[in-house]
Amino acid sequence: MQTKHRNFILFSLLIAILVITGCNADASAGLFRQLANSREVVDVRYNQLLGQNPITDDLYFLTDTGIYATSGLTTTTASVVANSKNKLIRSAYYDKSDTILYTINEEPTNVQKYIISTDKKSTTAITHGTISTITRVKVIPNGLIMLTGTNSSGATTYALLDSTLTEVSNLSSKILDGYSLVGVFQQTGFGSASITASPMVVSFVSGSTYKHYYIPTTPSHVASEINVDNTKRIVNFVESGTNLYLLTSDGMIFKGNSTSLTTAFTEIVDVTEDYADHAFGYLTGTAPTLYYITKPDNKDQLTVFTINTTTDAVTTTAVTKGYARFIYNTEIVDALPLGSGDLLVATARNGMYRITITTPNSNDDSNGSSTEAEKYFP
Repeated sequence: MQTKHRNFILFSLLIAILVITGCNADASAGLFRQLANSREVVDVRYNQLLGQNPITDDLYFLTDTGIYATSGLTTTTASVVANSKNKLIRSAYYDKSDTILYTINEEPTNVQKYIISTDKKSTTAITHGTISTITRVKVIPNGLIMLTGTNSSGATTYALLDSTLTEVSNLSSKILDGYSLVGVFQQTGFGSASITASPMVVSFVSGSTYKHYYIPTTPSHVASEINVDNTKRIVNFVESGTNLYLLTSDGMIFKGNSTSLTTAFTEIVDVTEDYADHAFGYLTGTAPTLYYITKPDNKDQLTVFTINTTTDAVTTTAVTKGYARFIYNTEIVDALPLGSGDLLVATARNGMYRITITTPNSNDDSNGSSTEAEKYFP
């Protein structure tokens, strides 16, 4: 009798498990799928890759506990600027030589400056001719500084300054009262590249209406509004020649011409996937065939868009093998190209990887390779 009772309990548990897994058979976040695809959590929580010193090969990066650097091509790291109580570093810029600019949450309207060679820190209060009251300052990884505030009439105003506190672009002349900053977007892998080398897209929102501005690498850096569906939230962009591709939060790609931004951008693909703000989206290949490697927020895969720049035909490939095998189910926060052609990929909780991409749109172990977590240098 006791044996029958025990068998009945075991049978009931088995039925319950089958019902649960059956209901969730197609869900990307199913329990067994999560266990099978889990990655070991490492101690370092990366936020931003600041760049590499071209002489010493030291790699600088921002984590939840402050700014660190490697000692040359090694994973041995040392603290450069540590967070302290109530002084958390929000964003930073490294000039590839001797200076780091950063902002902390305790002083939202000031920029902190650190000279590495002399171990000197200083604080700079920002002023601006048009913005009479500055409410927030953000250091961009390419060395620019975004100001948020109000003008003398009380209207919300934004401006971009360079590291010498000189205004860059004409953004402060744009009518953006009532709009909040969504983000300053840079091409994945080019976060630490100067504005003279890689363009930017700056997005604002009021209610459910967006305004997106393209800021080119040309000397005047004139901010021009992009003629794209203003209900769409841009999360990433790439540029190839004059072709500008915008990725939206709901998995659409719009194409337009960066020299003719008043001409309406056209949708070239819609995969109905979810993408987070500042989503990973790395471009490789050359025209007429581009490979746009992206990381959806709602799926355990990399989605690779193969784009024909002549016909605008797009095919998609889900990639989980080869170069993607350690990052396809992680939260990717930043990437940095290396001189070797490899790509450093930093994740929020699962470490950093060096990946080699040979066949971007192939879901096969021969499409490239990846180091294991935290083994990104020899």
